[in-house]
Amino acid sequence: MAHEEEWESSLWLVCLYVEITIQKLNKDRQNLPVPGAVNYYQGEVTFGMKPKFRKIFERVNWRRFLWEFNLGGFAEMCFVDPGHFDSLNYELKYSGDEMLLGRRCWVYQVKPRKNSKGWQFAGTIWVLPEELTLIRAEGAYQPMHKILWFLVEDHWFSFDFLRKEISPGHWVPDSACTRVDVAASDFTQPAFQGRIRYVNGGKDKPSAASEGACGMGLVQFPTRAVQPEANSRVNQK
Repeated sequence: MAHEEEWESSLWLVCLYVEITIQKLNKDRQNLPVPGAVNYYQGEVTFGMKPKFRKIFERVNWRRFLWEFNLGGFAEMCFVDPGHFDSLNYELKYSGDEMLLGRRCWVYQVKPRKNSKGWQFAGTIWVLPEELTLIRAEGAYQPMHKILWFLVEDHWFSFDFLRKEISPGHWVPDSACTRVDVAASDFTQPAFQGRIRYVNGGKDKPSAASEGACGMGLVQFPTRAVQPEANSRVNQK
């Protein structure tokens, strides 16, 4: 946990360039998902106590009637917990070994402690035994905020992120996937699938190993899009 919190804290010192693709899912006559219109965004994000997302480019083909997606929230899907991932807030339960990205990983089930405050992650993490480096996490946050006399739930969608080793022992955010199936959607949660791709720190381009990450086809890079600035990379400033 200490290793992961140190790794995540290091991201507070950098500015990440991200591409976010959100595709609407419609329902056919058999209640199966059918890919629909696509929204595409580019931006820069800085994390910390007060994360900031600067939108560089967008192409919006569909909108929700009552609310909009929080792009900064999608960018934060490269974290297990942007605040504090420690033994005061979480419990880990070892569930076995598994091969991932050609490496043997320890697999843990993660759940918040009963005395944890605010929103917390619940799900599964994959950790390299030699380096104690977390390279994948799958789960969701569990927020519920009380406002005056009623409860309002923030919709933090489930997600699955991967990290990429760009040099021995140096792992960076690679891609994150999220979706709400048509069977689980309602008037507050739309059916969609989303993909977040991060800069790899070397060539100022998305680092996801597969252009078809998250089971989504490649979205052509818009000609009007602004390329990332020269200082937008995954290393300490």
